[in-house]
Amino acid sequence: MADELRLSIEKLIYGGDGLAHADGNTVFVPYVLPGEEVRAATKSQKKKLIWAELLEVTSAAKERGNAECSHFQKCGGCHYQHILPEEQVRLKKEILRETLSRLGGLSWDRPIIEHTAEPYGYRNRAQWAVRSGMPRVIGYFLPESSVIIPID
Repeated sequence: MADELRLSIEKLIYGGDGLAHADGNTVFVPYVLPGEEVRAATKSQKKKLIWAELLEVTSAAKERGNAECSHFQKCGGCHYQHILPEEQVRLKKEILRETLSRLGGLSWDRPIIEHTAEPYGYRNRAQWAVRSGMPRVIGYFLPESSVIIPID
């Protein structure tokens, strides 16, 4: 398997990663949308599962937006900011239906009522990281790290 992958994103899965397939492997890539063509780099592999880092979106979906947060893709949260708000809700419903079917054996074809807020007003939980040593910092952890990124 090459370190760099060219992928067609099939769907989003729980947690926000995109799912694709390459050379008989299942690949997970963050910050993508279904239908996008991307270049990604292998970060880790376990058997036929690959976790990759997004290098470039070579063909963007029309639902792709600009993230308003300057910390997007740096801190470990908000995996959907690159998606227009209405599409976020639609995709999250799709993910919920698929998860209920795959894990619970439940085919839910009835409506799912949204409980949404204004864009960027939807976070219901955040965990701040605090470094008490000097220099003091309050922020979020970098993804998959214990390093704190200061948040303004």
